[in-house]
Amino acid sequence: MRTAGDIPMGGGFQMPPVGDYECRCTETRRWKSPKKGTPAVKLIWATQSGDMFDDSLFVTGKALSRLNLVAQRVCGMEAEHALPDDDGECAIELAKYIMANAQGKYAIVTIEEQPETIFHQDGPKVGQKETVMRRRVAFAGYRAVPQEGEDTINEKLDTASEADKDEKGEDDMPF
Repeated sequence: MRTAGDIPMGGGFQMPPVGDYECRCTETRRWKSPKKGTPAVKLIWATQSGDMFDDSLFVTGKALSRLNLVAQRVCGMEAEHALPDDDGECAIELAKYIMANAQGKYAIVTIEEQPETIFHQDGPKVGQKETVMRRRVAFAGYRAVPQEGEDTINEKLDTASEADKDEKGEDDMPF
């Protein structure tokens, strides 16, 4: 018998250990960073073992390379697909393409770990600086799964329940 604590909830997913994972994108969401309000596409991934984690793709002109990589390697966008010349408009079009095409797609996702310096803003360490190791999807951490690889994904991923979507703030999203 499982408990409510055994089932992942929307957001707050924990990254798996460092390595490559065959995954399925179970959901795409519009999201904004809480600090700067930068719009992003949040991809929710499930591993073969059913563990879930998320990755945010920021929708800015500076993030074109990563957006393009996901659009082509995960979503199957053709290299000849015409895109706007303006970087901001191009980022929006790539984000829309990813939102429309990523869910249900399979990929090999690479998780890496890097040091990150944080400044404590509350609690007993307020004002102190600390370096912690953070896991995240590598910048170019997406590879396509060969067609025959799709059969190896655990069947329970097909029936994974959709987490509650945060509808707040979506009206002012550029994509």
